Amino acid sequence: MDNPTDSKPDLNPIARAEAAAAELFATTGKHPGVREIREAAKVSQSAAIQGLREWQQISGEAAPAPLLPDTLQVRIEAIWQEAFTLATRNFNDERANLKNRIAALEAHEDGQAKQIDNLEKERDTAQHKVEELTNALTVCDTKAKEAERLTNVLIKDLRDRAEAAEQNAEAAAARFDAKLASLTPPSTPTNKPRATRKPTPKSEPLPQSTP
Repeated sequence: MDNPTDSKPDLNPIARAEAAAAELFATTGKHPGVREIREAAKVSQSAAIQGLREWQQISGEAAPAPLLPDTLQVRIEAIWQEAFTLATRNFNDERANLKNRIAALEAHEDGQAKQIDNLEKERDTAQHKVEELTNALTVCDTKAKEAERLTNVLIKDLRDRAEAAEQNAEAAAARFDAKLASLTPPSTPTNKPRATRKPTPKSEPLPQSTP
């Protein structure tokens, strides 16, 4: 937007501020502020305030709020600037403190993350050892069962062999007895009279003595 005071370069600052206020109101339909008048008319704050007052008196447009005196406005701006500076300093200090705390927390989290990594590695190692022991126990159990099975098979085989050997021994003994019986000649009868046994004489009773 063109500056409303460019066509009136010979006007004094207050007049330029008044003209700028009228032009801004006509253009926007809103009551102009002191800062807008200062920027449009290129005048000081006091000139902008005075020009705004004169425009309001001439036009009959009431300001949305009463204007502050120049000294009070300057004081308010100084207070505002001081408050802003203090708030900025406090903000910067707090931001620095927060950055330090965040850095400390991140360092702490990194330390905890490393501890967690170490614990996870230890857990994985322990799990691996448990799996190895479990596999070893499974192998030992399998071997024990196989050894028991082989032992039972061996015992049965030994029993079967012992029974077979006993049966073979009995059969061999029977064959030996049969062969021995076939080799022994039968006894021949004789014609000699059979001796008779003399009777044994009975012993007489002894005489009893008289009293």
